[in-house]
Amino acid sequence: MNELDIVLTAGKKHGIDEALTIYTSKIDVKDGVRLKAKFGDKHTSLNWIEKAYDVTPEDTRKLLREYTKAILVIAKDGKMALDEFWKAMMDIEHTLMINNYYKAMALVSGPCQACAKCSILEGKTCKEPGKRRPTLDGMGIDIISTVKRFKKNIDWDPNKFHSVGLLLLE
Repeated sequence: MNELDIVLTAGKKHGIDEALTIYTSKIDVKDGVRLKAKFGDKHTSLNWIEKAYDVTPEDTRKLLREYTKAILVIAKDGKMALDEFWKAMMDIEHTLMINNYYKAMALVSGPCQACAKCSILEGKTCKEPGKRRPTLDGMGIDIISTVKRFKKNIDWDPNKFHSVGLLLLE
């Protein structure tokens, strides 16, 4: 089984119905996306990544150079609840890892869902450091332009969460 087959098989039980292999060099990273996530987006500005860590767009560009490809995942035409999609992506990441894709890393559009209530926002240590993930926007990844590059017919409503993510692979 190749990585795309693994993703679709593992994702099927969660409602993942679309995945595309892309090169990491085709993922758009922009400084303005990071700033908007940090200061202007009601969904990501409260995320732990903006409060406790400083993953700059340059850090993201360096990270992406360590990977050659990614799998762009879109669930239920982009209409899965954030917590469900986040759990699905973590499950798929785990499945990839046990299938010898040991550097697999799941990134989701939307704030980390490792805990019901983020302890970092309360000034405490993260309760789930092995499960936490930054939001794509918080890393400077322009997921909208990246998705539109590969899926021209997607209906992108700016007023709702879109269940879109990336699985980074070596």
